[in-house]
Amino acid sequence: MLFKFSTLEVPRAGFHSLSPVYMPNVDIMNIILMSASMRACCVLPPRVWYTPSLFADDVIAMRPFEVIRRKYMNRWMPATSRLEHVLVPVCKKTYTWYLMVVDVKHGRVYYLDVTRAPEHKERRERNMRTILLLLAQFFMLESNMLSFSHVSADPTTWGPIKYPDGVPSYQECDDSCLWILNWIQTEGKFKVSNLPWQVRPPLC
Repeated sequence: MLFKFSTLEVPRAGFHSLSPVYMPNVDIMNIILMSASMRACCVLPPRVWYTPSLFADDVIAMRPFEVIRRKYMNRWMPATSRLEHVLVPVCKKTYTWYLMVVDVKHGRVYYLDVTRAPEHKERRERNMRTILLLLAQFFMLESNMLSFSHVSADPTTWGPIKYPDGVPSYQECDDSCLWILNWIQTEGKFKVSNLPWQVRPPLC
């Protein structure tokens, strides 16, 4: 039996499991993201967009904007005049995760990754730039333009992607899923100054 949530279909066992057979578990991650998104939509006008892992997959696969718009716009990215943050988790084929945080209010983009390594930087920055180009099309929709009275609606003009201090590095321990879940729990109140305090020992 499947539980269907908008664009997601989650097996019953995955929905009820608190002990996934491997980490990270995409279904569990997307359930948490969906819950955070539903809470964010209760604040009017919405100030945070959370996207499921499928969003980054679709963007990096170069799906047409209209396809992505129909799939995500109302459920995950509702129209708003007060957007402050967009949280975009990305899951790689190795089942490692990183999080892109788009700080709309201050015109900045942050890269949070506990498995970062020099050999990943070029490819992951390219993926994030691709995602930013797509997000710019959402930002420039008339229904969202009031969110950009102080910064440009084109995030590709905001300068380089930032690598904030305070993000630990566990390249030999795939703890990345739990870190993404930890950052998602900030309920949209993301602050770079809080990162050094969100420290938790790895599981391995």
